[in-house]
Amino acid sequence: MSGPVISVIGTAIKTQYWLEFHSILSDGNDIPFEIVFVGNVRPSFSLPENFIYIYSEVEPMQCMEIACRNSKGEYVMITADDLLLPPMMLNTMYSFVRRMLNDKTVVMARFADTIDGSPCDQLSVFDTRNPDSPIVGVNTIIKRSVWQALGGLDRRFLGINGGVDIQMRVYEAGGHPFIVPNCLTREKPHSDVRLIDKYVDPDFKTLYSFWVLPDGSTSRKRLDSVQPYLDHEIPIVR
Repeated sequence: MSGPVISVIGTAIKTQYWLEFHSILSDGNDIPFEIVFVGNVRPSFSLPENFIYIYSEVEPMQCMEIACRNSKGEYVMITADDLLLPPMMLNTMYSFVRRMLNDKTVVMARFADTIDGSPCDQLSVFDTRNPDSPIVGVNTIIKRSVWQALGGLDRRFLGINGGVDIQMRVYEAGGHPFIVPNCLTREKPHSDVRLIDKYVDPDFKTLYSFWVLPDGSTSRKRLDSVQPYLDHEIPIVR
């Protein structure tokens, strides 16, 4: 296989975790991959050849779209730089990705408790207030051509939930979720400020306005059209 198969993309500023992040993905892995991180904190060290950093001062979700449009893999994996990844993660996840019959399958890791690493499947839902709402997850892998066909992220998201919204739009277009059962991912236990702390109110309000009906149920059809980023807002640097 020539070039990366999976592009691991994210908005990222916690440079202290980056080399460890790359090392975990690389160790024992035989799936060609690249990392594309975008953010406003430059690393003070050299990055491996397949680790691309793009400096930008725009909002985090716009950084994510920049990362995707500058990626080259057949698939993109939405991630965050403060996640603890399991060993041989890409091998494990791609073993399922390659066997999916539907190009619109969203393959994802299981979310785990930050402290003890036990599965938290009850949190892998679109709306935790509604346990019957669709499955959404972390380290989600989507075919890049599907992302592009859907128009990318909606520009109204600022810091979070753009990836959740695009998962829901994949389902609306005929896709479905698949959780890799033996691939547990959790946040690093730390005191850093998280994106959700800053953006929880506006971005959840935006997300629910697109998908939650007046009776509290989750709509299978998006309630508003997508407002994508314009080409001039997304620099292509590669």
